[in-house]
Amino acid sequence: MENKTVATKSIHYLLSEEFYIPDYQRGYRWTKFEVGKLVDDLYRYFQVRSNDMNSYYCLQPLVVRERKNGSWELIDGQQRMTTVFL
Repeated sequence: MENKTVATKSIHYLLSEEFYIPDYQRGYRWTKFEVGKLVDDLYRYFQVRSNDMNSYYCLQPLVVRERKNGSWELIDGQQRMTTVFL
């Protein structure tokens, strides 16, 4: 049985990790509209965060599985993660 853990990680932490997107995942489909909504949301969050250093931005759940080489297989959340990496 696999060890299943739920953890909260910062975007900064995620950007320091290596992700693998398996072939069964659909290709990147976000348009300027979805990207703009995420960027606007991040912008608004960081404006508010300057007043509250204990807050954190939730990118929505990402589902990953650790691979043997230490990288993460991205099972769900690839559109959001790809946008953040871009």
